[in-house]
Amino acid sequence: MNPLSVFVITAYVLSLILRWYKNTWIVMLNSDLPAVIRSPNRRFVLFATGAVLTYSSLIGLWWLYGITVAIVGFVVNVIVARISFARHLDREIRQQAEWEYRQMLAEKTRATDNTTPGATESQMRQEASERARKMVQWRLSR
Repeated sequence: MNPLSVFVITAYVLSLILRWYKNTWIVMLNSDLPAVIRSPNRRFVLFATGAVLTYSSLIGLWWLYGITVAIVGFVVNVIVARISFARHLDREIRQQAEWEYRQMLAEKTRATDNTTPGATESQMRQEASERARKMVQWRLSR
């Protein structure tokens, strides 16, 4: 196997791993980010490194193996990006919903007026899920 082929394939695999990792922290709160990525300069370097690895490896695949392999590589990259983003977004929404639910339970126990019936558990979970989705979407839009 050609050493250039090994380099291109390794760069492509690293770009997929970096894409997956990037999508794990792209939906996180800033306080939950690893210390290495909290700096905007380091975050830019990570994005730039990922872009260079991805597109240079796709160009290398095209040059070494043809346009069909490069297109397949691009499609795999897009699929990995979508799956990992959706997976981590759902996980973040679940974590936020659980936090919202605990807050709602705490408010319910602190309420002094126990004569009015409160929301049922399923209603509280549904409202917590809606609040969490709105919160995570707001964080992503910033």
